[in-house]
Amino acid sequence: ALEPVLKRRISRRYLLTRFDRRRNMSFEIQKKMVELFGDEVCAAVISENVALAEAPALNRDIYTHAGDSRGADDYTALMEELRNGGLL
Repeated sequence: ALEPVLKRRISRRYLLTRFDRRRNMSFEIQKKMVELFGDEVCAAVISENVALAEAPALNRDIYTHAGDSRGADDYTALMEELRNGGLL
């Protein structure tokens, strides 16, 4: 029998992407995710954003393509949340 290598639970986070702040459905999904997964759901969300759609088509990251965009801000917020939570 194979024994598990890890003796501790792996930390995980759930990230909401393509979040549209104009739609109630996005907030309903966020609420349901928090009900199901609690603090494993990231507070940061990645908003629906034109710049995020354009960047890969131009073979650029979001910071190079549109560093002042909502998408770049969202990813920065995610990075800070993960760093502050000891996950990075």
